[in-house]
Amino acid sequence: MSVTGQGLTIERVDYDDLHLVVLRGELDLLSAPQLRSCLEQATSSTVVVDLSGLSFIDAAGLSVLVTAKRRSETDGNQMKVTNPEGRVRRVFELAGLNQLIG
Repeated sequence: MSVTGQGLTIERVDYDDLHLVVLRGELDLLSAPQLRSCLEQATSSTVVVDLSGLSFIDAAGLSVLVTAKRRSETDGNQMKVTNPEGRVRRVFELAGLNQLIG
């Protein structure tokens, strides 16, 4: 599955017990609902969100990731956020969300 719009491309590859979600572009107030919808549809026990192609993230994007991680844990599943680079990594550090990256 691939979704493009509002400056963000989301590619989701579904394996047996894993959803790999790859983000490219900007995750902000306009594009966050797209990611929220994609993560809500991920029914696998493990979801990996790859941020290596992300060039920007704001509070709305962080909120979607934090909320999805909490929901995943509440449901007994696992969500990992990986590969933030440059400015995106710095936003996680400034927000005190390094523990979200795994």
